[in-house]
Amino acid sequence: MADINNEECKKQFTNAFNFCWKLLKVNNYYLSEICCDDTSKQSTIYGQKMYNKLLEIFEDMLKNNDVTQLNDINNDPVDIEFITVDEDYDKLNNIDEPAVDIFDDVDDLSKYEKQAEEIEDVPLNKRLIGKLKSATSTDSTCDQMDNKNSSINNSVDDDDDDDDEDYSLVEKSGALVPLSEKIRVINTLKNNPDWTAEMIREHTGCKYIRSRKTLLHWIQQVENKKSLFQANKKINDWVFRKCVEYKNKDIILNNYSIINLRNEAKEVLNIDDKFKLPAASTWLTRFKKEYNIIGDASNLILLDMNVISSSSSTASLSSSPDISIDKSINKVNVIPIRLRAKKICVPLDEKTRVVKLAKQIGPNCSFKTLQEKSGCKYLKTRQQLAEWQEQVDKGGPCDYQFNKISNWVYSKCLEEKKNNRIITNSLICCWGIEAKEKFMFTSLKFQATKAWVTLFKRKYKIYGDPNDLKISN
Repeated sequence: MADINNEECKKQFTNAFNFCWKLLKVNNYYLSEICCDDTSKQSTIYGQKMYNKLLEIFEDMLKNNDVTQLNDINNDPVDIEFITVDEDYDKLNNIDEPAVDIFDDVDDLSKYEKQAEEIEDVPLNKRLIGKLKSATSTDSTCDQMDNKNSSINNSVDDDDDDDDEDYSLVEKSGALVPLSEKIRVINTLKNNPDWTAEMIREHTGCKYIRSRKTLLHWIQQVENKKSLFQANKKINDWVFRKCVEYKNKDIILNNYSIINLRNEAKEVLNIDDKFKLPAASTWLTRFKKEYNIIGDASNLILLDMNVISSSSSTASLSSSPDISIDKSINKVNVIPIRLRAKKICVPLDEKTRVVKLAKQIGPNCSFKTLQEKSGCKYLKTRQQLAEWQEQVDKGGPCDYQFNKISNWVYSKCLEEKKNNRIITNSLICCWGIEAKEKFMFTSLKFQATKAWVTLFKRKYKIYGDPNDLKISN
């Protein structure tokens, strides 16, 4: 039975790879006419990374029984032209779309998030939305009668047929309407609430406005997207505060704990179920980049514990960037939000030197005198000195201890490789335990688990059979 599932999984994996390849070609990321006989070293490195990622996807398909789930889905042919490049955008943007919609111009999720900064406070007054809805209701009646004799591509129409042909051509080619364009149109509508859809279209030059229904739908989209990013920001800030608590309590922080905190945050903060915000690997990468979190996946380091300002604890609208509108040209200008100071990592040797000097001088000496005699420009407060004292007594900060264990284990792997001996998962696990005892990191909460071995191999590019591992050059 396992072999059958394995073969079926390979078929699905092959189909998925071919579909991905087609997407790359359609969106001009892949150049089929280039000769691949002469491959650069850099291309080889990236190729190996791609290969490793694809293997992870294949293993996940096997573990999660994705094959059985995929088989239950109707395998109709998919039109490549109407597929967005980043699937995570489709998951995050949980908005009900009409039969014929105008797609957002989103090449990837990072670009999508950047567009969120362009969103003005667009909530329109109830009177204006009421006007749109009442005007739309008459359009809808006409639309329903027209739909009986029209194709899917023309399911929503307006009272002007002049642009139908243009829009139909645009729609068939998979045209995209940027979020900034929708905001520009909505701002024009705010200033002129009595204008018809045709007048708005002529004034803005946006030929994608087909009816009042289109305008109403765009307003809902912008509102939903703004709420989505507010919810996401609220979750991220909560997770980061928990990360700071972990570090203050000397609890190990890794990728798994951050993902678990993300899931916990959605329950604690009572985030609306309509916002499907999965703790995916893409979210984790962006979260660590935004909040200056680096280091080994099994033991992460917070470079700046003060990334969140006190005012952002409410995760209110005031935490979003200020936006000004130039009404003469109808453009949105975004004011940059915050600049983070670069975090300096002080070497353990320097901390040890300062702590020893503090003991020699004695407790009666003023802190200013210690600063002058030590010549250490990184020493700012007595609390910092106390933290350094604690770290030195423990043999170094947690991240230092973890890295020292990992580096020692890796040196053992290189030694075994040099002597043509076999390296196994079990050996790496034993070396991890031995390293902790060797360096006497008694207070370090370290266990050479299967998860740690996996992360260790990924960090040092060790691959292959668990009973006969290979080290990348």
